[in-house]
Amino acid sequence: MGLVVKVELQGNGVYLAGERVSCTITLTNDGISTKTIAWMGAQLHCQCSHRRDLKLSGTTATILSSPVTDTTFVPNRDEPGMTLASTPTVVLVCNLTLQPQENRTVLYSDTIPAGGPPSFAGHLVQYKYKMTVGAQELGFPTRSVRIPLRVLTAPGSTLHHTCAHIYIHTFTWTHIQ
Repeated sequence: MGLVVKVELQGNGVYLAGERVSCTITLTNDGISTKTIAWMGAQLHCQCSHRRDLKLSGTTATILSSPVTDTTFVPNRDEPGMTLASTPTVVLVCNLTLQPQENRTVLYSDTIPAGGPPSFAGHLVQYKYKMTVGAQELGFPTRSVRIPLRVLTAPGSTLHHTCAHIYIHTFTWTHIQ
């Protein structure tokens, strides 16, 4: 058993550039001992990747990686390509202690950067938007989850919502001893 993190994205996962994205993040300690969350943060970002054998002038593809013991929040870690747009990292909690079976809910809201390309998954080039939520349990490496977002661009359009759906992503951090 361990720390369970549930991310509930408000909306259906499709947004216009410049639109606000909101979610609730619920942390639950389903273990039998106290858990301490050193920090938890979130960020929106857009990654551009291309086929490895394709040469695009002025761009390079890099893969960011770090040791398993890393304690820093790098939302685009191990993502192929380069980050085209991102929001500043928002620190959601610091030094949070959860007793067994206790949970806490945190709200996160940010605006998708305007002016970027729309989401696109072609054969040669891909543009992918993601919300990354990362946290570090005291004494363990950083863990993160990426929630995919579909971003559309429509110059001069207004935002109209006819229905609201909730996208729920739940994951459990367990530590093998």
